[in-house]
Amino acid sequence: TELRTAGGNIEVGNVGGQVRCFSGGGNIRVAKAGAGAWLETAGGEIFIHEAGGMVQASTGGGNIRIERAGGTVTARTSGGLIQVEQAGGTVTAETSGGAIQVNSANGVRCESAGGAIRLRDVTGAVHAFANSGSILAELVSGAGRALADSTLSTNAGDITVVIPSNVALTVQARNESGGSGRIISQFPEVRVERGGVAGGPAMAEGA
Repeated sequence: TELRTAGGNIEVGNVGGQVRCFSGGGNIRVAKAGAGAWLETAGGEIFIHEAGGMVQASTGGGNIRIERAGGTVTARTSGGLIQVEQAGGTVTAETSGGAIQVNSANGVRCESAGGAIRLRDVTGAVHAFANSGSILAELVSGAGRALADSTLSTNAGDITVVIPSNVALTVQARNESGGSGRIISQFPEVRVERGGVAGGPAMAEGA
């Protein structure tokens, strides 16, 4: 199913196969796609309740909300919130002016130019970059559920990682905020070294 409009809204009910929607400036809403979904609008919001396969969503200036996707998710917006409740594959999310929230995914690569990033129940590799916002990552317990090689970085905000005590990993942390920057760990295995008198970076490492 393919739907196009020069500037109006698109609403789709239940479709057994793939869905492709393109709007010049309206909202796109999809209840259910049996396979993949490609959704693109120049300036509206995108909402999809369920897709049996991958989801690719792009808007020039609105929020994106994806409740369930059977495969990978790629979401990009020039000025809005990106929210993914559940994805069967990797989530790639980019926003120029909003927050990013992923509640369940097998790997995440996200970048926010002006908002916070919150990740929950995420497995695999995580790469999260915030230009001016905080990052919260909550890991889940269980064999094979820990993060793979991952990087979390922000230029102006806090980074908080919640680690269950039965998840094995190695932590390397660096805070370059100067004298006011701190690293706090509730695990004695992660040793924190304060910055020197010259205001050097604070660092921590441990397994």
